[in-house]
Amino acid sequence: EPTAIVRVEATDNGDATTVRIIQQFGEVLIGQGVIPLGRFTMPPALRPAPLALGPESRVVYVPSHAVLPSVQSYVILDATSRDGIKLGDQFTLYRAREKAALPGTDREVTLPEEPIALAQVVKVTDEGTTAVILDQRQPAIKYGVKARLTARMP
Repeated sequence: EPTAIVRVEATDNGDATTVRIIQQFGEVLIGQGVIPLGRFTMPPALRPAPLALGPESRVVYVPSHAVLPSVQSYVILDATSRDGIKLGDQFTLYRAREKAALPGTDREVTLPEEPIALAQVVKVTDEGTTAVILDQRQPAIKYGVKARLTARMP
């Protein structure tokens, strides 16, 4: 979980590196891991193309542990680069079809699949995919929510 963005100020022949914190999101600790910051910029004319029956995934982590993550929140999906996921691809998070008891009766009804949110991929690794929520229809983003690739970058 990112806690800061740093800029390298000086190096000491591989022994130590001096950095300046340029953005901080949480507590920064001595010995904390560092990874290069990937820049995600999408050309203005380039848009993901709609995709029918894309690969399935699910939310495996909500980095901020937010109770109600919303637009501009991040989620991590279990889809990986091995699944062909690319920067800019879009996933629709959804509630799957399910049976529900009809209150006051002994009947059941089948609730249709319901879109929850639209998320765009901002980082892909062999371990998972980070996506930012672009649009939200239901306050139901949480661990285990299903996701389907619904738009792919060219």
